[in-house]
Amino acid sequence: MVELIQSLNTQVFFQMFNLGGTSPLLRVLAVFGAEYLIFLIFTIVGLAGLLGKLEDRKALVLVIMAIPFAAIFTKIIPLIISEPRPFTTFPIVPLIDRPATPSFPSLHATWTASAAFGLIFYKTRFALLLLIFMLWVGLSRIFVGVHYPLDVLGGFLVGFLAVFLAWQTKNFIGRRLT
Repeated sequence: MVELIQSLNTQVFFQMFNLGGTSPLLRVLAVFGAEYLIFLIFTIVGLAGLLGKLEDRKALVLVIMAIPFAAIFTKIIPLIISEPRPFTTFPIVPLIDRPATPSFPSLHATWTASAAFGLIFYKTRFALLLLIFMLWVGLSRIFVGVHYPLDVLGGFLVGFLAVFLAWQTKNFIGRRLT
């Protein structure tokens, strides 16, 4: 079963990676999504939290509270699951430079999922946009050749879990203070 999952993971990776090099526009969108979109995502979260409605401010606090959980998970998981990056396993040249650090979970997917799910928990007006950006970042990390699909899905799951734990922590503290 594990071999089947790994085989599918590799097959989907190569289909997406090979597609990433077929179109100059797709290549530009993938590189932008893989490298720079994360900065726009956190700028939106920050500005919405500072200048927006009450739900936007609550979402910003939730995202900030999720960061330590996400950081802990992304430090511990690679010690348990040491998945090499695709370009260290196969003779491919990724579209962006990356160190040969462990691939699972994708940090970019984790951070963008933390931001997106933080806004989704509060149903803010930017939640759908950030969900789309989260998917763009995740797919881009595969298209440019630095992550497998399961790395990205794992990152999304870790980001969600970090926000969920931050939500639970906020609720626990809120009950203690009232």
